[in-house]
Amino acid sequence: MKQASFRDPDGFLVSKDDKLFRIILTDWEKEMNLLQPDFFDCFAIPSHYDITSELSSELCDKLKENGLNSSRILKILEVEKLEPITYPWEWTPTMLLEAGCFTIYTQLKLMESGLTLKDASFFNIQFQNNKIFFLDLLSVKRAVGFYPWVPYGQFLRHFVYPATLIKYNIITNLKSLWSNLDGFTLEYQISLLPLKIILNLYELIHYKIGGRVKSESYTNDRPETGNKNSKQKLQNLLEWNLTYLQSIRKRIASRNSFWSGYYDRDVDLAYFTEKRKALTEILKDIDEKIRVLDIGSNIGEYSSVFLEFLDEIICLEKDIVCCEHLYSTLSATYPFGSGKKWAIVNSDIVNPDPGLGWMNTERKSLIERIRSDLVSALGIIHHLYFTESIDLHQQSKLFCNLSKELFITEFISSDDEKVKIVAHTNPTRLKYYDRNYFLGAFSDNFKVLKNIKINETRELFLFSKRTGFES
Repeated sequence: MKQASFRDPDGFLVSKDDKLFRIILTDWEKEMNLLQPDFFDCFAIPSHYDITSELSSELCDKLKENGLNSSRILKILEVEKLEPITYPWEWTPTMLLEAGCFTIYTQLKLMESGLTLKDASFFNIQFQNNKIFFLDLLSVKRAVGFYPWVPYGQFLRHFVYPATLIKYNIITNLKSLWSNLDGFTLEYQISLLPLKIILNLYELIHYKIGGRVKSESYTNDRPETGNKNSKQKLQNLLEWNLTYLQSIRKRIASRNSFWSGYYDRDVDLAYFTEKRKALTEILKDIDEKIRVLDIGSNIGEYSSVFLEFLDEIICLEKDIVCCEHLYSTLSATYPFGSGKKWAIVNSDIVNPDPGLGWMNTERKSLIERIRSDLVSALGIIHHLYFTESIDLHQQSKLFCNLSKELFITEFISSDDEKVKIVAHTNPTRLKYYDRNYFLGAFSDNFKVLKNIKINETRELFLFSKRTGFES
């Protein structure tokens, strides 16, 4: 049994046998009494099932490790597990803006029941397809006063300041949040904005507000200010923020990049057609219930083929514009509840995110979170080999670590024009690069189940993991 959360005084999460449990302590009893029967549906909180009466000795031991005894337990709830977990620096700007709007909607809805949020962290948010879930049940508190809103400084750092930098094209992706886990400070935002930018009234006012709300603390004993008008003041403030975030959401839909135009510019139609046919031939005999990790998804031309046959996909792509295109396309084609499950991860498999937070266990590494039954690496083996100088034996180890069972890849020979282009800057590696070397390297961890020629220089392979190489 492992502890999965560490910071909340009202309770914590533990995991056991691939299940997740929320321990709620007696300090949260007033909030529990305010919850309505439809609370979880209204706020898109993952389902919780009461198992308090099934308290195990192992769980008691875990509580003792945290200095607790059973008398402090209010409830033990088994929590619906959402997978894969993604973090804000792996989202698209659109996803961050939608998460910010969702946080506002949640606060407005809570106010109707006399409740409020004690924090406004982007780590409280998760995506399943295009549906947003609010994870942190214990962030909900009984409201003594609504205005000033305690977590407003955090809301600015996590959502508004990044949104402003996105608006002015100062940042195009959210990678810098990886080193700014509590969002962007006012000082950081100001340092990046050029003097020539004329800020609008909303942004100018938030320079002043941001200087006043640098940190938050929560207490139920906090006195309420402006008793009669505090709820209306907060509602006005939140709706003002909502309008700002929604206006930026509309501005970022038309961006392009080199890789987002790859299929229109660089892919021959005949090759594309044959490759889809070959992939279809491989997928038709694979169990539809498995999850596929599609590395280098681009704009999802082959991701769509996977979803014709399989129920679940993780699209891993390092180009942010491609990720935006994927999010828009999949949201329209396979919305939440469609029977297909998907996730977009903006990341580079060559430099995967490590574990972060308390003792590097609070937030799992990317590789831990995206391991899947089937891994696909179409058209990227040669890029990793030549551009990134990653040997095929090392690639085999990586894909073996990511795959639980199957692996699909495409070998592109040295006679192919695309290989000649990428090999130009690394010619020494070219003399070792051929089909036999490729098969030998991957035989360390895999065995060939099927191979299909696409054309004279390209071939699709389906591998299975060798026994004894489980991750």
